[in-house]
Amino acid sequence: MSNIRQRRDSTPPSFAPEFRLLAACTLRPASERLASWRDQVAALVCQVTDWSALLALVRRHQVYGLVYQALSDLPDGVSVPREIIDKLAAMARRSRLDGLFRLAETRKIAKLFQGSGIPAVQLKGAPLSQRLYGDPLMRHSMDIDVLVPLAGLGDAVQLLDALGFATQERMPLMSGLRGQMQRRAYHHCMLHNGANVHLELHWRLGTFSEAESNRVLDDSLADATTGLRVLPQAFEMTYLIAHGTRHYWERLKWLSDIKQALLTIPPALWGDFAQQALAGGVQHAVELTRCVLAWVFDTPGAELPRCTPQDQDRHVRSAKYALHRIQGPLERHHSVRSVLDRALYRLDCSTPYEKFSSALRLVTAGNS
Repeated sequence: MSNIRQRRDSTPPSFAPEFRLLAACTLRPASERLASWRDQVAALVCQVTDWSALLALVRRHQVYGLVYQALSDLPDGVSVPREIIDKLAAMARRSRLDGLFRLAETRKIAKLFQGSGIPAVQLKGAPLSQRLYGDPLMRHSMDIDVLVPLAGLGDAVQLLDALGFATQERMPLMSGLRGQMQRRAYHHCMLHNGANVHLELHWRLGTFSEAESNRVLDDSLADATTGLRVLPQAFEMTYLIAHGTRHYWERLKWLSDIKQALLTIPPALWGDFAQQALAGGVQHAVELTRCVLAWVFDTPGAELPRCTPQDQDRHVRSAKYALHRIQGPLERHHSVRSVLDRALYRLDCSTPYEKFSSALRLVTAGNS
């Protein structure tokens, strides 16, 4: 697992029973498969030998409500130790209360933006949780992510100041070359209010260009969960895959969102997903995600649409590194080998836009 340059073999990766149980608990299949899913969870419960390890994994991957709900509704004759259920209940309750607070703040933000004329889209968060799990508070979020056009960024910051959101970060509003470089180098800034609610204000969708980000702003859809708009469904999945890949799929909750979407969203609604991935240059991210999904979730069918011909070496190399990160601790390792492995992964996964931006930053750094 540590050697990401090895080729794929016929033996699937092995996981500790606690991790396998965690992965199963994060899914909610359709009603016709619900009984078999509960039986699968029950069988995995019987294999667990270290419940403290499971609790650590729940905290590590931030899947409090999903795991608690799955383990508190087991078939007769199968049970989880009472102490573990009580701790999971406390985690889920805290996550839900935090989610309620962020939901209330998001609705205040939506009301402000609705009266301002600035288009604003919520990324992930409560709307995604509602669409995937039927509950806006089931999916845990650390902050509120909002996308606005770069042209409206200054006005958006001033608008949010009225709700007490402030930032010490420098906005990319300068003219000329330095302003252009800032736009390419950064895609969000962090704001927070007196209640310690964090908000990421995006003017670009991470690995996607400013033009592509503005296009999906124009195509965004109304959503009643918070009052903010949301991304078109096919593009939202493309964005989530690009986001998870950029962060090495370090949290299982990001990966389970993709699998849950495959289980619940009808194939016809994926629409132009493959074309969106190709247009954004994230087809490699899609293919490596296909590999990780197949390894982590023992659920038949429901696969991502394929974006490229099967060129397995590079995809599997990246997927194995992502699998190494999703199972390992969040702490960064600074050995020469880990730095090289991470650099190779980032190089493999970079979109053409990111490579162009990196080259521009190097040129600017050399001329400064």
